[in-house]
Amino acid sequence: MPEIPGYRLELVCAFTSKGDPQAKQRPRTVRRQGRNGKTQIRTYTPRETFDYEWKISRSARRCGKPGPGQTLAPEGVPLLLVARFIFARPKYMLAKKYPAGLLIKHSAPDADNLLKSCADGIEKATNIVRNDSQFAGVHGLKFYAERGGEARTEIEVYTMVAEAVPAD
Repeated sequence: MPEIPGYRLELVCAFTSKGDPQAKQRPRTVRRQGRNGKTQIRTYTPRETFDYEWKISRSARRCGKPGPGQTLAPEGVPLLLVARFIFARPKYMLAKKYPAGLLIKHSAPDADNLLKSCADGIEKATNIVRNDSQFAGVHGLKFYAERGGEARTEIEVYTMVAEAVPAD
């Protein structure tokens, strides 16, 4: 867990979503000829991104159900999102010369696009935050799974509470 000087971090929720992490993709736009002869433009989210965000939101909903109109994280309080993206290990890394634990992944996809998908999925759950702009900080790491492990995304959400400054 990262440390932030002057702030105390309090865990709001932690959950794991199984399956390969998916980076946020660009929205797609198509033009279609409408029945009335006018050209219609439609923008949509690619299926892989939509499915991953839905999977994250489904896992986030298991964290708990606050009262009506409320969220687990109080509104107006800055939040920290910590995510570990664990990808399936390639076959060649199953050899004994590679360590059995988690291995750092330093190739595509970009960590910032993975974090955006994650934050959007949490927002869609509506039980933790109403708007992902409440995340004041994000921390993401990419790994290959341990030998025999499975792909998953581990997510933790913390509130950032300012610590009182001692008077001189």
